[in-house]
Amino acid sequence: MNVNFAKKFEGLNSSIYHVESGYNSLFENTEKENHGEIDMDLLVSFPKNLYPNGITPFYPISPLKREQLTESIKKHGVLQSITIRASTRQLEKYEILASQNRIKISKAVGLKTILYVQKDISDAEATEINIEI
Repeated sequence: MNVNFAKKFEGLNSSIYHVESGYNSLFENTEKENHGEIDMDLLVSFPKNLYPNGITPFYPISPLKREQLTESIKKHGVLQSITIRASTRQLEKYEILASQNRIKISKAVGLKTILYVQKDISDAEATEINIEI
């Protein structure tokens, strides 16, 4: 969580930059993450064999919600990043941890790339994210 204190308190002396730097070093995410834009052809589904028996983590959205999301993506693009991790099973592919609906709708409206956050996490952590989100 980076806060631009310098902009917030424009006009104060330059010592505010030191406060901003200290704040960000204390509170920024320390997990290994990468983010940017990725070609959707590089995305693969999370392996179903990693889910505990009886759990199906993906629920379809209602037709109204799908229509609203489709219109929003057409108008503004994807505003919230998807969550992925490098696949341990397919070379140069990335497993989708969250945001299945955004990906499906983005592909349907013709987008070729999508914003992402990449996590460097284990199978157990990835499964937990899939089930909880």
